[in-house]
Amino acid sequence: MYQVLVTLLIVLTCTFWDIKEHRIPNKVTLPAIVFGIILNSYLNSWLGLRESIFGAALGIGPLLIPFIMGVIGGGDVKLLAAVGAINGVDFVIWAFLYSALAGGVMALSYSLIKGQLRVVISNITFTTTSYILGIKNGSGTKGLVFAPSGLYLPYAVAILVGTLATYALR
Repeated sequence: MYQVLVTLLIVLTCTFWDIKEHRIPNKVTLPAIVFGIILNSYLNSWLGLRESIFGAALGIGPLLIPFIMGVIGGGDVKLLAAVGAINGVDFVIWAFLYSALAGGVMALSYSLIKGQLRVVISNITFTTTSYILGIKNGSGTKGLVFAPSGLYLPYAVAILVGTLATYALR
């Protein structure tokens, strides 16, 4: 029960912060990761420690490539790591999948509403292609050779939806 309350408090806090400031602060996510590791170690000894560390790692893993490509921010990666550290491996896998689904629906809906669907599709195509081919932009960064659409989606909202869906459907 503690895990649910703490997770929801952290994810809600980060969601509001992401909506308002367009960033997720380390002062929330990093202590949440440490708290998850300590809590699970206390509740389940070495098994809890292992589950928490692997949960955090699996929270980082799937978002690492989009982060490297510049598609999402580091705060989003650390937020999903915190969800994994608090709730464990199985939970974070499902939370990631539901978050990705929610994020896709959000991006599609928002780009349609703003009339930017063509630009967003071009961005995805150019970013992915340039990253795979190793093309670099003027600053020497791989994968970031697209025309900005000007759209910002707070991915913490998708992580919130994914986390809530995982609690509801597990």
